[in-house]
Amino acid sequence: MLRGHRYVIQRGVRLATVDGKPFDLRIVWVKPANKWQLTWMSAKIAASKNATVTNVAKGGVDARLMPTLRRMKPTVDAEEMRKQLQTVSHRIVVVLGKRFPVRILGLDMAIDQERHIWFIEANTNPNFHGLRHIDPVKYRRFVRMRRLIRQIGRKKAR
Repeated sequence: MLRGHRYVIQRGVRLATVDGKPFDLRIVWVKPANKWQLTWMSAKIAASKNATVTNVAKGGVDARLMPTLRRMKPTVDAEEMRKQLQTVSHRIVVVLGKRFPVRILGLDMAIDQERHIWFIEANTNPNFHGLRHIDPVKYRRFVRMRRLIRQIGRKKAR
């Protein structure tokens, strides 16, 4: 680190695991009108037990949310954790939506070894083409919603 420069240091989080491999979550919300709608919740499982990232580009694997939560260590009530993730992520998109003119938000979130939920980052143009194989119906629904939101944006720009 250089003297006189400012830095932001992200706290390390010991992620919950599946088969000993850390995982994090992608939660996508869209706002085609005046209300945020949840369109996607999934997991990204790291390629190895000592991996520091879960990215598919680095060997990670996209996975369905509920089976991942059911297999995670430490154990949780999967349905209760899904509800908590939905509630927390909704609060985040509402706050960000008030501050920024966004209609699509992909939240990267995590659960740590103490079962706490963490917000990692928000993406305004989430890309998850690989996830179409996990749930083709939900993936097509998201693509339709994204098109609708873009059409609304173009009409407002006129």
